[in-house]
Amino acid sequence: MKKTICFVMLAVIMSVSALFVHAKVGSIDSECQAHGFGVGIAKWEWTGSSYALEDSKPGYTTGVTGDNDEAYWTADPAVDGVLSKEGLDYQVLPGGTSGTVTAGDHQISHITFCGIGEPIPEFSAVSAGLAVAGTGVAFWFLRRRWQHNP
Repeated sequence: MKKTICFVMLAVIMSVSALFVHAKVGSIDSECQAHGFGVGIAKWEWTGSSYALEDSKPGYTTGVTGDNDEAYWTADPAVDGVLSKEGLDYQVLPGGTSGTVTAGDHQISHITFCGIGEPIPEFSAVSAGLAVAGTGVAFWFLRRRWQHNP
């Protein structure tokens, strides 16, 4: 009976941890990789009145001003490419330290800065689940030891 309770507690802990830790879907890395780059650097989203930084990696300073018809961007250090999302279409633009994005058939919804290289792996839900499971098993063994050796 005690084993059943411990395993149920472990299952509950793992389920709850999976709710709090989740992998990012549609990350800047996957967006840049879909267009031939290795890593995402920063993503700026059009809010209706200005651009707001939605996601970024450390080591870069980026900025976007303008509107959703024409945007001006800066990056330090230089980026390898810039993606402009417009409706369902993307413009793949050359990188550098500054540039202008002019909307095509649709208005700009967001601008993503990309680089060449390998993305740094994120701590995923699977890793979190394994960490929680390992902690639960260790706790279970210690609890058994304490009960048998008072």
